[in-house]
Amino acid sequence: MDIQTYRKQHKLSQAALAAQLGVTQTMISQIEKGRRPVPPELAITLEDLSGGALVSAELCPRLRRNRVRPPAADPATSSA
Repeated sequence: MDIQTYRKQHKLSQAALAAQLGVTQTMISQIEKGRRPVPPELAITLEDLSGGALVSAELCPRLRRNRVRPPAADPATSSA
């Protein structure tokens, strides 16, 4: 889900969302229009604020590269 879709589903104006995030309405507008990337810190805050409806790694590709993946299950100990 993108920020604009989330915002509209929750009946939030750009200004209201910006106030919750501590950023400007202009920044939200620029992000929604693709003119500005979502900073990593803001992506994480948006994920927390949305209860996971917005995924930080989807909002900010830099976070995707830095994700730590859990180790694969060991087939010898798997009960499948």
